[in-house]
Amino acid sequence: MTLNSRSFFINEWQVDPGALRIASGGKELRLEPRVMRVLVYLAERPREVVSRQELEDHVWTGMVVGYDAVTNTITKLRKAFGDSSSEPRFIETIPKTGYRMIATVTPAEDDLREPPRETPSMPAQHSRSRWWMAVPIVVVGLALTAFWWQFQPATRLPLPDEPSIAVMPFINTGNDPRQNYFIDGITEDLITDLSNVSGLFVIARNSSFAYKGKAVDVTQVAGELGVRFILQGSLRRDNEQVRINVRLMDGITGRNLWAERYDTELDDLFAVQDEVTRQITSALSVRLTQAERQHLTQRETLDPDSYDEFLKGWERYWRFSRDDFAVAEQHFKKALSIDPSNSRAHAGLALIYWQAWRQKWHENFGNPHAGWTRARRELKLAMSNPTPLAHSTRSSMLLINRRYDEAIAEAEKAIQLNQNHAGGYLALADALSYSGRPEGAIEMARKGMRLDPNFVAPYLLVIGRAQFDMGLYEDAVESLERAVVVNPHERDAHIVLLAAYGYLGESDQAGRVLAALNEEHEAQALRPFTMDWLTNRWPYRRHVDRDHLLAGLDKAGVPPW
Repeated sequence: MTLNSRSFFINEWQVDPGALRIASGGKELRLEPRVMRVLVYLAERPREVVSRQELEDHVWTGMVVGYDAVTNTITKLRKAFGDSSSEPRFIETIPKTGYRMIATVTPAEDDLREPPRETPSMPAQHSRSRWWMAVPIVVVGLALTAFWWQFQPATRLPLPDEPSIAVMPFINTGNDPRQNYFIDGITEDLITDLSNVSGLFVIARNSSFAYKGKAVDVTQVAGELGVRFILQGSLRRDNEQVRINVRLMDGITGRNLWAERYDTELDDLFAVQDEVTRQITSALSVRLTQAERQHLTQRETLDPDSYDEFLKGWERYWRFSRDDFAVAEQHFKKALSIDPSNSRAHAGLALIYWQAWRQKWHENFGNPHAGWTRARRELKLAMSNPTPLAHSTRSSMLLINRRYDEAIAEAEKAIQLNQNHAGGYLALADALSYSGRPEGAIEMARKGMRLDPNFVAPYLLVIGRAQFDMGLYEDAVESLERAVVVNPHERDAHIVLLAAYGYLGESDQAGRVLAALNEEHEAQALRPFTMDWLTNRWPYRRHVDRDHLLAGLDKAGVPPW
């Protein structure tokens, strides 16, 4: 069965793609052909985020599409279903990313419309009653199972050799949504603590938080992330009092392995986090090393108010916008005014200054080097109690300075401190790639991506760039196209993709990618993309690699300046 030719249901509406018709409760509407194609494309990918670019590629194939084309089509679908963008029941808008079909999609098989024949020994009314009881239990269940597996990607990942775990975002059981930042911070701290245990494989924060606000099926999530165990929890904060509930689940059987409730004061929160880590490692029969036991007893002691301000800033950092960075900066500074020894707040400042410089947002600081200078200053202070994040950030900064061997060494230190630090593998892959070691870069990027399977775009960028450097243009296109589908705002992936299409002689595809890149530049208030934009921006160790990229961009029709 394919949705392109067979009827199916979206919530209460029956959709007939061949007749370009939708119907519900005696009401029947006809859709334009392209509107129906968008509907079918989204329905074949229920609960999956579909980017604007992906819709354009599959529905407006080979056409030059204006920015409003997809928006207008989604508007027509919402009007037909009586849906709302603010409170959607059918199609959800994912800001700056794309759209997601959130309605229930089921096939409309012919054999579901006819009740079974009555038998002489069964009264007619009783027969009908048994029919409606049997349908949802057997037929609909089988049909939905077949439908689901037909249209879902093969996402089950193999289990690692060591015990593997993912920590789901804790649920806020209080009545104050203003505490969400605090609860997310506690969840992330627990992920970090477990990541520091050498005998565990721990999924990165980005991938775990992809399930925030969603009903979690433990066995399904475990399969998608490729882990054996799932930790779930909830938290309630009332002023200085905190209640934490946690439970450890088997991701294969769905069985509860361990559960506990903790009532504590804010001052004792770190002790509770350490106790949860010990209980989990004990339940999984993981033996802590002497250094790991010492780490749990000698963690950095922070003033609770300073820690609270840090968490507020950290929550803003993850929103990753110019305005949110400005708010995060103020929270980190306030955290340091309360406790100047808070090295995490110094690391947070270093990270936002560094990222602002990379995004060219540093111009807000008054001169083109202010972001870099501030990041270097804060990073030096953060090194009083170095973390894997501080080491991987320093690696990236050293790489921009063309200090290749030092950049590689810093990334390796991040991984030595925490073998589950996906950012360390990404930093190492980046440094190896620009140093002219593409095979090693691909290996490290794949290790990082395995730890962070829901956040693959930056890893695919490094893999695609390494493949491009090796002359594997078709492989590079495959990796980079995946990267821009996952993150349409990944500018560097668009740049290498342009060059790959240039070498492959695919001018139409190159034109499409260049248009998308310039659209992103316009959104960021940057001038149109030209080759001189990156002549000295990308830190290639070997001039031949840089010239190879520039030649590909020239073949793709990118102007020199």
